[in-house]
Amino acid sequence: MGSRLGALEAVEARRPDGVSTQTFEPARFPRHCLLPTAYCLLVFLLALVPRLAALDAYVTIDESRWVQRAADFSALLAQGDGEDTFIIGHPGVTTMWTALAGMGPDRARRFSFREGRSDVTRRDGYLDTLLAARVPFALLASAGVAVVMLLGWQLFGAGPALLGGALLALEPFLVAHARVVHLDSALTTYTSVCLLAALVFWQRRGGPGYLVLSGLAGGLAFLTKAPSIFVLGFVPLLAGVEWWQTRRRSGEADRARRAAPLRVLGLLLWGLIGAAVCLALWPALLANPVGTLLEMARFTERVGGGEHDNFFWGIAREDPGPFFYPLALLFRLSPVTLLGLALVVGGWRRLSAEHRRTALTLGIYCLGFGLMMSVAPKKFDRYLLPLWPIFGLLAGLGMWTVARVARHVGSTALMVAVVALQAVVLIAVFPHYLAYYNPLLGGGAVAQRVVLVGWGEGLGRVADYLGTQPRPLGVPTVASSYHRVLQAHLGAEGSAVPLERVRMADYVVPYVNTLQRGAEAEALAPYLHSDSLDGASPDSPDWAQRVAPLHSVWINGIEYARIYRGPHFPIGGPVDADFSGRVRLAEFLAAPGSRWVRAGDEIEVLLRWDAPAPGDERSTVLLLGPGDRAIVQDERPVGADGPDPEGRPGEVHRLTVPPRTAAGEYRLAVRVSDPRGAGSLPPTAGEEGIDWVVLRTVVVEPGS
Repeated sequence: MGSRLGALEAVEARRPDGVSTQTFEPARFPRHCLLPTAYCLLVFLLALVPRLAALDAYVTIDESRWVQRAADFSALLAQGDGEDTFIIGHPGVTTMWTALAGMGPDRARRFSFREGRSDVTRRDGYLDTLLAARVPFALLASAGVAVVMLLGWQLFGAGPALLGGALLALEPFLVAHARVVHLDSALTTYTSVCLLAALVFWQRRGGPGYLVLSGLAGGLAFLTKAPSIFVLGFVPLLAGVEWWQTRRRSGEADRARRAAPLRVLGLLLWGLIGAAVCLALWPALLANPVGTLLEMARFTERVGGGEHDNFFWGIAREDPGPFFYPLALLFRLSPVTLLGLALVVGGWRRLSAEHRRTALTLGIYCLGFGLMMSVAPKKFDRYLLPLWPIFGLLAGLGMWTVARVARHVGSTALMVAVVALQAVVLIAVFPHYLAYYNPLLGGGAVAQRVVLVGWGEGLGRVADYLGTQPRPLGVPTVASSYHRVLQAHLGAEGSAVPLERVRMADYVVPYVNTLQRGAEAEALAPYLHSDSLDGASPDSPDWAQRVAPLHSVWINGIEYARIYRGPHFPIGGPVDADFSGRVRLAEFLAAPGSRWVRAGDEIEVLLRWDAPAPGDERSTVLLLGPGDRAIVQDERPVGADGPDPEGRPGEVHRLTVPPRTAAGEYRLAVRVSDPRGAGSLPPTAGEEGIDWVVLRTVVVEPGS
C-alpha cells in the first residue's frame, strides 16, 4: 500500500515566464483496478461481520412503526393507491423499500393494515420479521462504508482512505444504527456518497460517473429524511465555489468562462437524476408533487419543534441547547477516531494544498450540518450520524499524514494497529453497540448522568429474566414505558402494557430515559421512592412502596431497567383448611396481590389441594359483601388444572367484579360442595352454619 496509489498527485509545471505552478490531474484509479476492488471487498466484509452478528441483541422503540409502515406501503402499492403512499413526512421511503426487501411479500402482507391496526409487536412472528427486515440495512450500511472508502481513495489517496474505511467499519455508534430498521443509517450512507462523489467530480475532475452517482445518492437521501436538504444545497454551492476559484487562478479565467455552460448543465443533470429517483420510488410524489412537498415541510416543522422532553446535564428540558451536539460527538465517537481528527488539525501544515482544500470543504460541511441540526429544539445524538463517514475519512487522513512524516511506522503496521484498537473498543460493548459511550469520558456511567440514554436496548435481558420466573396464573402482564420493545422480546410469553395501566401489571419495568426525564412520575412513584422492606405486608394498600427491585439490567455501566413486582403480582399463603375430611386446601394465590380492585376488574385465585379429590367435589370461590351476600362467584372441579411439580392438584378461578359494585371492603372465600347430593362440605374447624373459608379481604375502589 503506497501513499501515492490512486491519489490525485500534484504536477509541477513552469509557465514560459518561469513561474512555477501546480495543476492537478483528473482523479482516477490505477489502470488495473484489482487492488482497489480487493480492498473494497475487504472493508465491506470487515464492516458486515459486526453489523450482522447477534442481530437479535436489542430492539428499538421505533422499529415496530417502520415495520408497520413498510407493510402498509407494500399494500398500498399493490392496490395502486399511489397518492396514499405518503405515510409519514420524514418521508422514510427508502427505509420502507429496504425493510420490504428483507421482509418479503408474504410477511409484509401479514403486518399491513389489511390485517388490522393492532400493534404489530403482538402479531405472530413479529421478532423474526423484524430480524429479516434488518438484514438489508446491514448490507446497505456495509456497502456504504466500502463506497465511502473508494471515494476517499480518490480524494486523499489509498492510505488515508483505507485507514478511514477501517475506522468506519468498526465505529461502534455507526455499527449500532446499521442494525436497526430506521432512517439515520441509510441517510448517513446516501448523504455521504452524494457529497463525496460530488467532490470527486468537481474538485478532482472525476468522470461523469461520479456526477451520476452523486445524483442517485442525493435522490435517495431526499427520500429518506428531511435533513438531506443540507447536502442537496451544499453540492450546488460546491460546484459554484469551484467554478469561482477556477476563474481566479492565473491563466484559467478563459477556460472557466468556457466551462460555465457545462457546469450549469452538469448541475441540471445532477438534479434531474435525483428527481427521477424520487419520482420512480415514491408514487405519492408523482401523483401530487406540490401537495406532497408541502406536507413534508409541515411535518418537518411540526416534529422538529419537539415531541417530548430531552435530558441534558442532569436536567429534563425541551431543548438541550447548543452544547448538546458537541458533547454528544465526544461521547459517541471512538477514542481512535477522535485521535485521528486531532492529528488532522495538528498535522495541517503537512497536508498538500489540495488535501487541505478538500479537508476544509468537508469541515465546513460538518460545521454547517451541525449548526442546522442545532436550530431545532428536538435533538438526539443519532441526528449527527451522517457526519460519521466524513469524520472517519478525516481521521484516516490525519493518522496517515502524521505516520508518513514520522517515518517510524510502516503502512501495514499502522493499518493493523488501527483495526486492532478500534476492534477492542467495539468488542467491549458487543453486542449492545448502542450502549457505547467514550470510555475516556467515563463511558456509560457518566453518560447517563449527562445525556439522554436508551432506545430500547437492555429490555431483551428483562424478558430473559421474566422467562425464568414461575407463572402460577399464566403469562405475566408487564407495565413499561417501552412496552412495544418489551412485547417484541416477550412474544407469546407475556403481555407488555403502557405504564398508565400499571394497576393490572404483575411486573413494573421503569426504563432509563423515562427515569432521566421524570416521565410517568405518578405511576412510578410507589416504586422509586420506597424506603425499606421492613414491615411490608401484601395486604397493605401501600405495599408496593416497600418493594425493592427484583432485578436490574446493567450494560456498560448503565442501569437500563429495573424490575419490580407490580400491583397485580399474585400474593397468597398457606390455608390448611379441611372440608369434612374429604379434601384439604393447602394454599392459595390471588391476583391482584395488592387486593385493590375496581368494578369491572378481574380477580384470579389459584387453589392448591394436598391430594386429589376422592370424588366429584367442586370448589367455589366467592366475593362476599355485606350480609355475607355473594357478589360474584366461580365454580370448578377440585384440581381441574392438574398437579404442580410437588404433585398437588389445583385449579384457577376467575371472577369479574360487577360494574356497579359499591366501593368498600369485601371478603374472598372458598366453599366446597359434593354434587352427588351431600351439598356443601363445611370446614371441620369452621364456625357453625358457615360453609366457607375466608382467604383474604379485597377492597373495591371507586370507579375512575
